[in-house]
Amino acid sequence: MGLLDGKVAIVTGSTSGIGKASAKLFAKEGAKVVVVGRGFEASLERGRKVVEEIRADGGETVFIAADATKENDVKHLIEETIKAYGKIDILYNVFRHIHNCIFIGFSSIHSTQQFWRNRKV
Repeated sequence: MGLLDGKVAIVTGSTSGIGKASAKLFAKEGAKVVVVGRGFEASLERGRKVVEEIRADGGETVFIAADATKENDVKHLIEETIKAYGKIDILYNVFRHIHNCIFIGFSSIHSTQQFWRNRKV
């Protein structure tokens, strides 16, 4: 039994590097993993390879092309994840452009810049 059995994890930036390693570890621990990379050709090919590697190790995974800095892409990512797995338990963001990150709020999607401007610390 893995630490993440029954969980659904979205891992952005998971077509290479730390994101790829994280996606593979989450799958090894029992999570259903959504591998996410931007929609350009090299990223699509790397995403397919990560999915193949996870499946070869017995994991359950899908690849969804999305740019985490674009609100419409994030909405698409969420919709496709829900279609595939019915829920989202974990959102693990691993990508360079964190200042424009889009994340899931309690009831909607916000840019982190907008979110943090509205917070009083």
